[in-house]
Amino acid sequence: MVFQPNTYFRISAIYKYNQKQNKIEGGFQKANLNTYALELKYNQTEKGSLTARADYINIAFNDLQNSPLAYEMLNALNIGQNFTWEINYQRNLSSNIQISINYNARKSPNTSTVHLGGAQIRAFF
Repeated sequence: MVFQPNTYFRISAIYKYNQKQNKIEGGFQKANLNTYALELKYNQTEKGSLTARADYINIAFNDLQNSPLAYEMLNALNIGQNFTWEINYQRNLSSNIQISINYNARKSPNTSTVHLGGAQIRAFF
């Protein structure tokens, strides 16, 4: 569902269901991922944009999660209630210089919150 009251602001509500099954090693591992997300986007024409997103991901898995297979099937998250969020800011400093700043984080059951950030400057010739 998307709500866009004007050309520079948008709010999106997202639901995604993903079912994964191992077909190579015995085929009994199954993961069900239910993702609920809210995304906000603000654009200023020729100046830049700000995007923020928060996800709640509920994961059910029928095997031990301490394996490379589980890591892949669970998208590097844990069984149970997981949260991810991100903020991206992009700004045009001039007609040929652009800066981007991003922040991502995730919180899974029984783990500390993981924070990641980055910045980039681009020159267009």
